[in-house]
Amino acid sequence: MQVGGHITRLFAIGSLVLLLGGAQPTRAANSVSGTVGATALTPISVVESGTQHMNFGMFVPGTVADTIVLTPAGARSNPGGHVQFLGAGVQADLFTVTGDTNYPTFGITLPSTAVTIISGANNMTVDTFTSTPSGSGTLSSGTLNVTVGATLHVGANQASGSYSGNYNFTVAYQ
Repeated sequence: MQVGGHITRLFAIGSLVLLLGGAQPTRAANSVSGTVGATALTPISVVESGTQHMNFGMFVPGTVADTIVLTPAGARSNPGGHVQFLGAGVQADLFTVTGDTNYPTFGITLPSTAVTIISGANNMTVDTFTSTPSGSGTLSSGTLNVTVGATLHVGANQASGSYSGNYNFTVAYQ
């Protein structure tokens, strides 16, 4: 009986080990579906008008350096009074921004430093760019016109000539 008692005890201990540390009871799995979405937008684009470019117009410089301020509405002024305005042709720059009406807000970035315009060996600088709208715009119908003005720095006895140059106008969805 001694041997049989040991076998019975070993069998009981083995069964207990299987119950406590062995196979676990099966649990039912539960899952749910997740939702995925994405929205593709029409790329934002901008073009400069083919006929309306920034133009400070004709003027006669004075013997003192001065500035000409051109507003986004196309009005020019001479705060120092040392420049004489002549003729027509004054206009702000015109850009057309096109994009998606599902995400209509966009930011406007204008130059933060002066740009140089050149006529032969001579130059002037343009800075303090402003726009209407200013800073950002809304494409409520998918398209918006933006006008840009700036300040022209005219040297004392500035050399005559037709000056030109380029600047960067940037738009991006916000």
